[in-house]
Amino acid sequence: MKSTSIQHNSNNNTPVTDQAHYDQKMIAQYSKDSKKKYLQIQDNQQLVSFKFVEQIDIDKLRIYECFKINLQSVPINITTLQINNCNVEKLAGIKQMTQLQSLDLSNNRVSDVSELQYLENLTILSLSYNKLSDISPLSTLLNLQELYLYRNQINSALQLKNLRNLIKLDLGVNALLDLNGIQYLKNLTRLSVPYNKLVDIRQIKNLTRVQELILCGNQLNNIDVLKNFQNLNMLNLADNKLVDISSIKYLQNLTHLYILNNLIVHIDALRNLSFDQLEISSNDIISFEPVENHKNFKNYSIDEQQQPKEKHIRLSKRLKAVFDSQELLNLQQEKKGLIHIIQKEQVEKVVKSAKKAINDQELMSKQIVFLFQVLSQATCESNQ
Repeated sequence: MKSTSIQHNSNNNTPVTDQAHYDQKMIAQYSKDSKKKYLQIQDNQQLVSFKFVEQIDIDKLRIYECFKINLQSVPINITTLQINNCNVEKLAGIKQMTQLQSLDLSNNRVSDVSELQYLENLTILSLSYNKLSDISPLSTLLNLQELYLYRNQINSALQLKNLRNLIKLDLGVNALLDLNGIQYLKNLTRLSVPYNKLVDIRQIKNLTRVQELILCGNQLNNIDVLKNFQNLNMLNLADNKLVDISSIKYLQNLTHLYILNNLIVHIDALRNLSFDQLEISSNDIISFEPVENHKNFKNYSIDEQQQPKEKHIRLSKRLKAVFDSQELLNLQQEKKGLIHIIQKEQVEKVVKSAKKAINDQELMSKQIVFLFQVLSQATCESNQ
């Protein structure tokens, strides 16, 4: 269904001078095609109220880039409301719109959503690109199926635990430290939590209906729980701290995989999978042989063969970064603790790579030498 798009700009021959004039103009223009059921208003600096809407038959209202909006004048019987790029800060009056099923307030300045707790018929809600930190009022919206909260200031998802009908959830670019609360949302088929501060995803181990999972830009180093996600067809783990990706070999329905910019050395887990799209560049992969025979290999995003010197320098920088982390600083007092942080096989691989980097490039910094000694000792102790 096409929309009726009514715009105002400085080039119009008859600019709006007052609200009454504007109302008459809008009603006249809309009445040319009364079969249309929704109205779109865009780029109108003069818009103050929606009084004219009461005189036309619509159930959907879409507003873009209008900066003088009085929500209390919006008809309360509409089912779809979309207000984007309008600098909306307060939602006073919106609680009267109890017939709303879809509400999009993205790209505004909203920080308080307490008015939304009364809109129990909502099934789709978008509040992306706002200033939210407290989302507890949303806990009453039990009919929600899609919730978009991208780029806000949210540090906890616990308030969402009662939204058991959610199918799609986006919490990207917030300040989440964990996924507590999301484990109860077992109907999710799409979960997006990129660029937060996650280090552990074990809380979502039972969300096996998920088909699309986006966790890029966090601090993950363990994805063992994903081996149970048999319905996954898209997985994005780029920009994390992954070394071991062996659990991916169980995801037989996976067609799109993004694991670029991690610490991955071996990709044997990908050997028997078939991808439409695979991005594995910016890692320390020794051999691409496990995927070279894939039918779509020529379309994969991989690194060109790096020169040995470049690889060793890059590895030494990463080893130093590990050394500088709090975990290894603690090992200066108790070196035996390393074996509890990483598995025996991983220790041996890192020792081998570190030794090669030091011998070949003479990268004899104090930090790298110390790290090599700690890793070697941990390996010896693990064999005892």
